[in-house]
Amino acid sequence: MKKLMTVLLLGGTIAIAVSGCTGEQPPTDGSSAMSSAAVAPGDKPTGTGTLAPAEPPAATGVTYTVEADTPDAISVSYAEIKDGDYQVTSNSNVALPFRFTVEGVTPADYGDNGLSLIAQSGGNATTIKCTISYDGKVLTEETASGPYGVAICNTTGS
Repeated sequence: MKKLMTVLLLGGTIAIAVSGCTGEQPPTDGSSAMSSAAVAPGDKPTGTGTLAPAEPPAATGVTYTVEADTPDAISVSYAEIKDGDYQVTSNSNVALPFRFTVEGVTPADYGDNGLSLIAQSGGNATTIKCTISYDGKVLTEETASGPYGVAICNTTGS
């Protein structure tokens, strides 16, 4: 015989009830097999009945972000640590907004070179903004104005 298991969400607590082997089958007409006695008198269920997706954990590392009032930048260059070495990576014709995280590093890993992000807007832009953050905390941000503006974000090693 089958056992019928009902899951109830009451005020953020999950309750599971298992009905015995009575030989009864769950309804097949779309109606619920739950009893209205599951909610105590005067209690009101909370929430909308849908679960929001969990937020992904914040990336651990240095994050470079570039935003502008146009959909692309002429160039974006940033410092990263690859195989233990400090390197500058340059990209042309970058779609915005741009976001890149160098995972598993700290600002101290960049030593005296510090963190660096340089972004140049195109001819139709009026503003471009660069931001360097570490584990969600903004370390520096700069905004440049005008066509072909250049926003430069730098930190010193820490």
